[in-house]
Amino acid sequence: MKKVIKVGAVMCISLSFALWCSKPVTAKEYQYLGFETGGCKKCHKKQYESWVDTPMANAYYTLEPGEKVEEKKKVGLDPNKDYTTDPECLKCHTTGYGKPTGFTSMEKTEELHGITCEECHGPGSGYQAENIKGTDVPAEKHKLTDAVAAGLWYPVKEDHCTNCHNDDHKHNSKVDEKYKFDFKERMDREKEKGNKEAGSHKHYLLEFDHGPISGSYYQDWLKEKEAKKKSAEKK
Repeated sequence: MKKVIKVGAVMCISLSFALWCSKPVTAKEYQYLGFETGGCKKCHKKQYESWVDTPMANAYYTLEPGEKVEEKKKVGLDPNKDYTTDPECLKCHTTGYGKPTGFTSMEKTEELHGITCEECHGPGSGYQAENIKGTDVPAEKHKLTDAVAAGLWYPVKEDHCTNCHNDDHKHNSKVDEKYKFDFKERMDREKEKGNKEAGSHKHYLLEFDHGPISGSYYQDWLKEKEAKKKSAEKK
């Protein structure tokens, strides 16, 4: 069924290999788990709900044919082409692409499509609650310092964002001012709004004019996944 995007997201880019590889190195071979498998959704419901309808959650779907037509035309991309397997695009539209256990395809790693928790906070196998102090210790009793020591990227640093939000991409501030990304300005703006944890999940509700956030294909995918699960249980 053809989807018609209702949310905006960072568009397909021409990211240099050197810049992309400057992301934090995955130490101790931590593995990407996915927001459900890794427990992100279960333990951080408020953060999850503030993220699921955002452009970052739905970034993968903008790569499909017929989506974000004008934005693609503006930078010489074919709006009728399917970019969902294009390596240059997947680097900034999925989680952990090109890294061990990162996104490879919807068929094999569906929980890692879009920009998920682990793209900004690091692969979760190390700091997953039960891996920090064992299953006998309630997650709420884990200290942030313990999670950071176990591989959590926190706080999120500027280069975590600017690996994708920069003027080396096709969609940059020279093409349209709306693509300008100033990390400090973004943090200061959130503080002015009363968001004490500036730069946290609330900043994912980007104010770039990528289009109205009136729906979510990520939500559709979740519902479809749940329906398949229930259907399998009945068999």
